[in-house]
Amino acid sequence: MIPYDMDLPVKFIVYSTVGFLVSEGCPALFAHLKI
Repeated sequence: MIPYDMDLPVKFIVYSTVGFLVSEGCPALFAHLKI
């Protein structure tokens, strides 16, 4: 179990990474699908 003081920074990093990948990947994915 992750300690509470580590839980928030880890979630922040994970969500930031996921959000970045989505924001970068979705336009590329849509552009690829619309070919």
